[in-house]
Amino acid sequence: MTKASIQAVAKEAGVSVSTVSRTFAKPDLVRPETRDKVMAAAEKLDYSISRSAAAETGGSTTTWVMNNHDVPRSPSRYGLPQPSWFKDYAVDVEQADSDSMLALYHAALAIRQESLTATRDTTAEQVDMGPDVVAYTRAAVGGRTFTSITNFGTEPVELPGGSVVLTSGPMTPDGQLPTDTSAWVIK
Repeated sequence: MTKASIQAVAKEAGVSVSTVSRTFAKPDLVRPETRDKVMAAAEKLDYSISRSAAAETGGSTTTWVMNNHDVPRSPSRYGLPQPSWFKDYAVDVEQADSDSMLALYHAALAIRQESLTATRDTTAEQVDMGPDVVAYTRAAVGGRTFTSITNFGTEPVELPGGSVVLTSGPMTPDGQLPTDTSAWVIK
């Protein structure tokens, strides 16, 4: 059986990959109900993190640890050696997944190019949507307005009017922006 990926756990739990990572690295920063969903999905998929890597990094999310026993030693292999788990993040895997971080990044760049870059106006104004939400607005092409919203709170937030053109995760059933999620809205 193939080891489940962090993306599979995120999809099963209905959360972002960063939320799954945070659940294992710093569980005290994750709401209990979200933590329970992630742990249930991880158990269902038989997902586990490398405890030796976690111990070596002290739980840090900015340090990469490679276990030498995971690194293929083929002399004909090109590029830097990678641990076996890294295959889940290879470009060809990301390109084949329409919900991958690479797909989100490409979509963001396309929207930015189409709607924002042509205005040459980089002036942004902060939008007050509460203490746990970071939001700003700026001019978009055709006299429209672009708004970026990130919800760091513990409750979903209502989005301003307009068309949601990009989100970093699924919206709530009633169209609100869940916790740990960002959205771009154009009006």
